[in-house]
Amino acid sequence: MNTKPLVDLFDFKTGKLPALEHTEDGAVPLVYGTTENNGIIKFVKVGNGDQIFKPPLVTVSYLGTSFVQVLPFTTSVVDKSNIIVLVPKDEGMTLEEMYFYAFQINRIGKFGFHYGRRMGMKNLRKMKLFLLEGKLPEVNIKKLLPRLAKPKMLDIAKDYENVPLTKLFIIQKAKSKGFQSYESGEVPFITNGIGNNGVQGFVTPNETDRVFKTDAICVSAFCEATVQKAPFLPRGNGGSGLSVLIPKEKMDLNELLFHASYINQVYGWRFSYGRMIRKDRLEKMTLLSKKA
Repeated sequence: MNTKPLVDLFDFKTGKLPALEHTEDGAVPLVYGTTENNGIIKFVKVGNGDQIFKPPLVTVSYLGTSFVQVLPFTTSVVDKSNIIVLVPKDEGMTLEEMYFYAFQINRIGKFGFHYGRRMGMKNLRKMKLFLLEGKLPEVNIKKLLPRLAKPKMLDIAKDYENVPLTKLFIIQKAKSKGFQSYESGEVPFITNGIGNNGVQGFVTPNETDRVFKTDAICVSAFCEATVQKAPFLPRGNGGSGLSVLIPKEKMDLNELLFHASYINQVYGWRFSYGRMIRKDRLEKMTLLSKKA
C-alpha cells in the first residue's frame, strides 16, 4: 500500500475554549484528552460560533487517541490536554477514509504516547499513513448482531427481599503482589476499575498468592463490582486491594451479574479514594435475594 505524510492529508487546528473547570454546562460536546466516549467528556456552553468545529473532522488527543467527530463540537488548547483537530485538505474526503486514518493514528499512538510522553503537532508532522485504495467491503451490521430473547420482567417488590450480603457470600481479601512483579502467564490479574472487566493482564501466580478457583464477584477498593470466571488473581497489594465475594451456594452467571450490578448501582457512589471499601463496610451491605 502507498503511504503519504499526514501533513499532506490534513491541516492542523486547535480549540479556543478555556480550561475544563472554567466551562459551564451546555449543549455542545467538548472533546478532551480521554480514551472513551469518542473523546467527549461533557457538554458545555459556547460563547460564539467560532469556538465550534463543523464535522466531519478527526481529533487527536495528547494521549495519541484519535476519533472521528460527526457532530458539531468544541475543544480546548489549554493545560496541555489540548486536542489537535485534523481538517481534511481534500473537501471530498469520505467518512470511510477518516475512520481509516484515525485507526492508524490510534495504532501508532497506542504504545508510544501517554501522560508522561504526549502527542503533539511535532509528532503528527512526522507521521505517515497508508492511503485507502479502493472501497472497503460493505458490512451488514444487522446480520452480525445476536438475537436476544426478551427478558422476563422482574417484580422486585413482590419476588425479592433484602438480605445481608453475608447471607449470600463469603468475603475474602485478595492476596497478591503488584502486577509488575509477575511474569506473563495464563491467569487473569484483576485490578481496580471496570475497564476490560478489571483485567490488567495475564500472569503466572506465586505459590503464596491467593488464586480464586470459583466464579465470584470482585469488588475494588472503590466499590466497582465485576464478575470473574475462575481461576483469577485479584490485586491484593496495599490498602487498595480487592475483596472477593464467594457464593455460599452455587450461582449461575446471571445471578452473579445481578448482584454485581446491584452493588455498582446502589453502593458505588458512596466510595472513593478517600473512603475505600473495607470488609466491615461490605458486611453492612444488603442485597436482593429471591424469596423462598
